[in-house]
Amino acid sequence: MLAIVRVLLGVFGQMTIGLVAAYDVTMATGYRPLTDRIRQVLAQRGIEHSRRGDDIRVDYGSAEVVLSVNEDRSAISLRAIVVGDISIEDQEDEIRLLRSLNDRNSRLEYGRFFYDPARREIVHDCQILATHLQASELMNGLVSVARTADEHDDLLCQELGAGVRAADLAGRPEAPLPF
Repeated sequence: MLAIVRVLLGVFGQMTIGLVAAYDVTMATGYRPLTDRIRQVLAQRGIEHSRRGDDIRVDYGSAEVVLSVNEDRSAISLRAIVVGDISIEDQEDEIRLLRSLNDRNSRLEYGRFFYDPARREIVHDCQILATHLQASELMNGLVSVARTADEHDDLLCQELGAGVRAADLAGRPEAPLPF
């Protein structure tokens, strides 16, 4: 009886190891370039995208999401310029803007808004752990960042009375909403 158990454990143990290895080859970053995996997930869902250097770009309405793999390959950054070319005239305007972004952040379930004064941009971004990337996790992050940026760009431009949406910065019409 003990010999049968050892044989079964040996067979099923090898099968389990084989399944884990197959999972790692397709999902983990060590065996397949993560940017290729991201592009595969997007292509499988019919989402148009382009490469800009090492980054992957997805247009969504008036928003543009840039997916960047961090150098240590442990995280993916999903980043959308919500409003660019912002002129903050004085400290009072900056405080008003930061309070508005803080209020928005308090209601967000995913990601964050921030103001980058050096680039004169309002950005919405999030980070995804990429050690064992799952397609659903990538898509949840992409959908959240894209939709949030697209929903808030017009509102922020109107509220500030200034700024330019990502589509307008790029000189392109609004893109279809692929998801």
